[in-house]
Amino acid sequence: MRTIKDVRFELNLWGKFWARQEEGQGYSSKSNVQAIKEACQVGCASSSDLHLFSHRADSIYVPAHITVIDESLERLSPKCITALRQRYVNKGQILYFSNKEIFLFWVKKAERELL
Repeated sequence: MRTIKDVRFELNLWGKFWARQEEGQGYSSKSNVQAIKEACQVGCASSSDLHLFSHRADSIYVPAHITVIDESLERLSPKCITALRQRYVNKGQILYFSNKEIFLFWVKKAERELL
């Protein structure tokens, strides 16, 4: 039998995974101009295999346990999903709710529905 602790643990894992995915790729260590300059100085052009990889969202590998949580969230109301995203992915930022009490109401409602 699942408890609210189990649900919160799974949601924490889910939130950490999606927060890491939303962080982005960061910046390149070299600018395009610097790479071209180095290629001209060395006298050879190097080819890159970066065109072989897609960095779009559909190329993200989502583990099976995260997929199960995603599928269980689909049956919740939009307000519940928004509250859970803000609580576990955005680390408690209250962006779409008028106050903290309403936000916590929707979080608790969503957690109970996931039991």
